[in-house]
Amino acid sequence: MKKIEGKYILLESLKKQKVKYIFGNPGTTETAIMDALEKYPELEYILTVQESAAMGMADAYARATKKPAFVNLHIETGLANGLSLLHNAHSGGTPLVLTAGNKDSREIAPGKTDLIDMVSPFTKWAVEVNHPDAIAQAMQKAFRIAMSPPTGPTFVAFTTNALDDKTNVYPTETYNEEIVIKPDEKSINEAAKLLVKSQNIGILVGDRLVQTKTPFIPIKLAELLGAKVYSSNYSEMIFPNKHPNYINNLKLGFNSSDEFEEFDTVLAVGGLPRVSYMFSNPKMRIFNPESNLIHIDNDPAQVGTTEKTDIGILADPSVALNKLTAKVEELLTGNQLEYFSAKNHELKKEKENLEIKNQKELNEDYGKNPMSPDRMISEITNAIPKDTIIVNDAVTTSNSIFKFMNFEKENSIFGGRGGSLGWGMGGALGVKLAFPDRHVVALVGDGTGMMSVQALWTASINQIPITYIMCNNSTYRILKLNMDIYKEQLNSEKNSKYLGMDFDQKFDFETIAKSFNINSYSISDPEKINSVLKECINSNKPNLIDIHIDGAI
Repeated sequence: MKKIEGKYILLESLKKQKVKYIFGNPGTTETAIMDALEKYPELEYILTVQESAAMGMADAYARATKKPAFVNLHIETGLANGLSLLHNAHSGGTPLVLTAGNKDSREIAPGKTDLIDMVSPFTKWAVEVNHPDAIAQAMQKAFRIAMSPPTGPTFVAFTTNALDDKTNVYPTETYNEEIVIKPDEKSINEAAKLLVKSQNIGILVGDRLVQTKTPFIPIKLAELLGAKVYSSNYSEMIFPNKHPNYINNLKLGFNSSDEFEEFDTVLAVGGLPRVSYMFSNPKMRIFNPESNLIHIDNDPAQVGTTEKTDIGILADPSVALNKLTAKVEELLTGNQLEYFSAKNHELKKEKENLEIKNQKELNEDYGKNPMSPDRMISEITNAIPKDTIIVNDAVTTSNSIFKFMNFEKENSIFGGRGGSLGWGMGGALGVKLAFPDRHVVALVGDGTGMMSVQALWTASINQIPITYIMCNNSTYRILKLNMDIYKEQLNSEKNSKYLGMDFDQKFDFETIAKSFNINSYSISDPEKINSVLKECINSNKPNLIDIHIDGAI
């Protein structure tokens, strides 16, 4: 075969992987790639002017399409700007392939940064290619590993000589289908027997459940067992949030031990992320050691490694839950069905009472100025079309989102994972690219929004029709809440001055958005939200609404 430059082999590899978009911000070490792209109009380069926007877009696009996304950043300087959201992708298991250029492999003595050392803590596999012959196989392996369970990011660096020198090693067609790990039937049977003989069951569901093309939401299993359902990270629709059996989202390591104290058996699905707890003296166990624990996940680093586990099932969570549900239904007797049905009836009453309580609290604060987060979300809920996708990067306003919005369908919500701020501005664009025919509304906190506000430029220049709603409370409210927790643990009075947690000069997102030629509005009166939001959604253009809300603790 004819020898061609490595830069063309890279792009041919992307074609074999059916890549549509390249998310990136180039530098001089990526010049060869940008030059080659002129001959590949089928590969659309989505330029961002800050690396966190590229990473957020890629993360959300990969999750929404269930396919690896491709990102290209610039050597150590640009790569460093993307590391915080690479951490999120790694923590959440997002399948993406991150790449960067590096200096010529001969520049060892003059100085050449080890990019692999930079990204290794946050990737499943990382390699530097310094010869064009290796590009095709390295890319094939990077995509395969990113897609393989448990999914996650990979990294490939290219020296400039690898991109400019010639090779006749071309990419080939390869097996690229989803890999599904099936559960052991004996373990499924044992788990089903344990569940049906239990009296009080709790289910903890993580978002690994939906990291498959055919997710199985365990509604029927929860109803069969009269189980209370919690989520460990509600970044996608993993259980309908208004269902009577759904209780709430837990930050593992905070109050989870107390929440699970009552159960004689706990079924945990997916990983057990503890990214939110960052104080000293952590609770080393999430679950009550006296409880039975059944843990299902496709990651061997999770199952049976930190908790007392009675039955561990290493398998695709959706496949395992489907089989487990069928076996439980087969084993349940009439008396057991009656017993668990009564528990469901109690949970339905509790949910109804909770909805009444939420509405009462909304009414009590209805005329508050600045408006409460509850009032803002209630107005937004009444204004958006039913098929709207919500992108949630609202941090503490998330509580109001789950109070008043109803998520019961797949791909109805996408949220950040991993704890690093700055995901939502780019993430919303990635979701819209994945679902061009659906409305996308992004709810973004002011603190996290400023971390990657440059994504507005990308939205404007590409005319990506989404609506950003900035939840502007002029404070890092989450830090204040955590300060209160810290002081409570120290048995200290809650009288912090909250140093470094207030924005004394309020962020003016309306003006920022206008500087990028984006339609923008500033709202303090909740009565105006409905009409302005409907106008934005129907405009088929990028829009931003800066809504001023109460940030009090």
